[in-house]
Amino acid sequence: MLKTIEMKMSLTPAQENTLQSWVRACCWLYNRALEQRTKAYKRRGDTIHFVQQCQWLTRLRERMPSLQAAPVEFERDALRRVDRGMKAFFRRVRKGIKPGLPRFRSHARYNSLEYLAPGSYVRRATNSLSPSSVRFVSALGINVSSPNRSCCA
Repeated sequence: MLKTIEMKMSLTPAQENTLQSWVRACCWLYNRALEQRTKAYKRRGDTIHFVQQCQWLTRLRERMPSLQAAPVEFERDALRRVDRGMKAFFRRVRKGIKPGLPRFRSHARYNSLEYLAPGSYVRRATNSLSPSSVRFVSALGINVSSPNRSCCA
């Protein structure tokens, strides 16, 4: 079972800038990965998988400092979102429903970060969040829900 933890954080201006740069990097990566998959499908009828895009991300991080600044876990989430969208697209193609490719996202519509490894960033005893390079951020409230969906690694 996958638990969702929603936190309202009190950030310093530096922490807010850091998180916004991570969101922008993840949004940029999401759009590039979607473009890569869309072109492969439309031009060659080929499918690019999550693992292939993770390998591409590794090579990309070596060349781009803006991607190196964000934790790789959040960037893999951007690739995972593209993967879920493309899987849904191909599922609709198989069923004969009007498929519709996933949409590109503007920075205004890409407004969350997701990290699937349990127990890494959230400190429940102190109501704080600790992503790498932001240090501890105090959380104003914790809302934990448990949706009935499985986690894909």
